[in-house]
Amino acid sequence: MDRFSTSIVLAGQVVSTSKNLRGMKDYAKTSPVHRVYAYRDKKLSCCGVLEVEYENGATCRAEFASYCVLLEWLYKRRSWRAAPFWTVEDPNTPEDYRITYAFDSLKAKGLV
Repeated sequence: MDRFSTSIVLAGQVVSTSKNLRGMKDYAKTSPVHRVYAYRDKKLSCCGVLEVEYENGATCRAEFASYCVLLEWLYKRRSWRAAPFWTVEDPNTPEDYRITYAFDSLKAKGLV
Protein backbone atom coordinates (compact mmCIF):
# COMPACT_ATOMS: atom_id res chain seq x y z
CA MET A 1 0.00 0.00 0.00
CA ASP A 2 1.16 3.52 -0.70
CA ARG A 3 1.44 6.35 1.81
CA PHE A 4 -1.97 7.87 1.06
CA SER A 5 -4.06 4.69 1.19
CA THR A 6 -6.22 3.84 4.19
CA SER A 7 -6.99 0.69 6.19
CA ILE A 8 -9.77 0.14 8.71
CA VAL A 9 -8.50 -1.96 11.63
CA LEU A 10 -10.86 -3.69 14.07
CA ALA A 11 -9.54 -5.87 16.92
CA GLY A 12 -6.11 -6.01 15.28
CA GLN A 13 -7.48 -7.23 11.94
CA VAL A 14 -7.70 -5.20 8.73
CA VAL A 15 -11.38 -5.27 7.78
CA SER A 16 -11.26 -2.82 4.88
CA THR A 17 -8.68 -1.11 2.69
CA SER A 18 -8.93 1.71 0.20
CA LYS A 19 -6.49 3.50 -2.06
CA ASN A 20 -8.15 6.80 -1.12
CA LEU A 21 -10.32 8.40 1.58
CA ARG A 22 -13.55 6.87 0.28
CA GLY A 23 -13.08 3.77 2.44
CA MET A 24 -12.83 5.91 5.57
CA LYS A 25 -16.00 7.82 4.65
CA ASP A 26 -17.93 4.68 3.71
CA TYR A 27 -17.02 2.89 6.94
CA ALA A 28 -18.54 5.79 8.89
CA LYS A 29 -21.89 4.64 7.48
CA THR A 30 -21.34 1.22 9.10
CA SER A 31 -20.13 2.57 12.43
CA PRO A 32 -20.38 6.30 13.23
CA VAL A 33 -17.26 8.28 14.03
CA HIS A 34 -16.55 8.35 17.76
CA ARG A 35 -13.41 10.52 17.96
CA VAL A 36 -11.14 12.41 15.55
CA TYR A 37 -7.47 13.40 15.94
CA ALA A 38 -5.74 15.74 13.47
CA TYR A 39 -2.12 16.83 13.73
CA ARG A 40 0.87 17.89 11.70
CA ASP A 41 3.30 15.22 10.57
CA LYS A 42 6.39 15.23 12.83
CA LYS A 43 8.79 14.86 9.89
CA LEU A 44 7.07 17.23 7.45
CA SER A 45 5.18 19.99 9.26
CA CYS A 46 3.26 20.99 6.12
CA CYS A 47 1.70 17.50 5.96
CA GLY A 48 -1.20 16.36 8.12
CA VAL A 49 -2.22 13.11 9.79
CA LEU A 50 -5.80 12.13 10.55
CA GLU A 51 -6.67 9.36 12.99
CA VAL A 52 -10.28 8.27 13.38
CA GLU A 53 -11.90 6.04 16.00
CA TYR A 54 -15.29 4.55 15.14
CA GLU A 55 -17.97 3.64 17.68
CA ASN A 56 -17.41 -0.11 17.20
CA GLY A 57 -13.72 0.26 18.16
CA ALA A 58 -12.30 0.28 14.65
CA THR A 59 -9.54 2.77 13.83
CA CYS A 60 -8.15 4.32 10.68
CA ARG A 61 -5.20 6.56 9.89
CA ALA A 62 -4.76 8.76 6.82
CA GLU A 63 -1.96 11.06 5.73
CA PHE A 64 -2.53 14.28 3.81
CA ALA A 65 0.03 16.18 1.74
CA SER A 66 -1.26 19.39 3.38
CA TYR A 67 -2.50 20.01 6.93
CA CYS A 68 -4.84 22.74 5.65
CA VAL A 69 -6.39 20.36 3.13
CA LEU A 70 -6.90 17.81 5.93
CA LEU A 71 -8.84 20.36 8.00
CA GLU A 72 -10.94 21.45 5.04
CA TRP A 73 -11.73 17.84 4.12
CA LEU A 74 -12.66 17.11 7.73
CA TYR A 75 -14.86 20.19 7.95
CA LYS A 76 -16.88 18.98 4.95
CA ARG A 77 -17.78 15.70 6.69
CA ARG A 78 -21.12 16.86 8.11
CA SER A 79 -21.92 13.50 9.72
CA TRP A 80 -18.60 13.64 11.63
CA ARG A 81 -19.18 17.06 13.21
CA ALA A 82 -20.67 15.66 16.42
CA ALA A 83 -17.47 13.69 17.15
CA PRO A 84 -14.95 15.11 19.66
CA PHE A 85 -12.03 16.63 17.78
CA TRP A 86 -8.45 17.19 18.92
CA THR A 87 -5.56 19.00 17.26
CA VAL A 88 -1.96 19.41 18.35
CA GLU A 89 -2.36 23.21 18.04
CA ASP A 90 -4.74 23.05 21.01
CA PRO A 91 -3.61 20.16 23.28
CA ASN A 92 -6.02 21.12 26.08
CA THR A 93 -9.07 20.62 23.93
CA PRO A 94 -12.12 19.89 26.10
CA GLU A 95 -14.24 16.78 25.51
CA ASP A 96 -17.12 18.73 23.98
CA TYR A 97 -15.01 20.66 21.45
CA ARG A 98 -16.45 19.95 18.02
CA ILE A 99 -15.05 19.89 14.48
CA THR A 100 -16.97 22.97 13.34
CA TYR A 101 -15.67 25.08 16.20
CA ALA A 102 -12.15 23.69 15.81
CA PHE A 103 -12.07 24.64 12.15
CA ASP A 104 -13.45 28.13 12.82
CA SER A 105 -10.94 28.62 15.64
CA LEU A 106 -7.97 27.53 13.52
CA LYS A 107 -9.18 29.70 10.63
CA ALA A 108 -9.40 32.73 12.94
CA LYS A 109 -5.80 32.10 14.03
CA GLY A 110 -4.71 31.99 10.38
CA LEU A 111 -3.67 28.33 10.58
CA VAL A 112 -5.94 27.28 7.69
